[in-house]
Amino acid sequence: MREILRTTEITNLSDQDIPPMFREVVERGWSVTAAGGRVLTDLRPETSGTYVDRLAEETTINGRGMTDYDLPAAPSERTPLLVRRCLAYACACLRKAQEEFRDTQVKAYVSLSFADTEEGLLTSNVTFCTPLPDVRPYIPNLEAVTDAGRRGDLAGGLLGLGDEDDDPVTAAPWCSTGHARSCPAPCPTRTRP
Repeated sequence: MREILRTTEITNLSDQDIPPMFREVVERGWSVTAAGGRVLTDLRPETSGTYVDRLAEETTINGRGMTDYDLPAAPSERTPLLVRRCLAYACACLRKAQEEFRDTQVKAYVSLSFADTEEGLLTSNVTFCTPLPDVRPYIPNLEAVTDAGRRGDLAGGLLGLGDEDDDPVTAAPWCSTGHARSCPAPCPTRTRP
């Protein structure tokens, strides 16, 4: 994970990095469920489901595998494009949440892993949830997670994003926790349209 972030150009993220289907999700914004969950409106199911708690509701409804069928298979080409795509989407959703809820409570989680196929292509998932006092954290002690999964020299991992910092994101602070494969990171507040 650390190497992925170090070698991926993440400056100047823009809406053009986000696949059209995910751009539509961002544009339609957020809503609140009957249980108080903050969910992306376009991802809400037509009929309400039953969830253990608001965390399960938010992560289930908000979670999606990032579109990757159009990306090249070669890791050196695929990886930077997939990471940029995930981060641009996550940051756009977080900005929209901040506009709509007038706070920075919604957090994004981007996970990277290898598909369990012969090709073993890098895949990713993005989800969002809100830390609430009456619900356990999505990833307790995220900063302490050091290896979420491993195959070869590249570990799958998890990246938590928040809006705590107004400075543009650079790769270095994301993985300043030594050999951690999970890296909490601020999300840039602005990307180019």
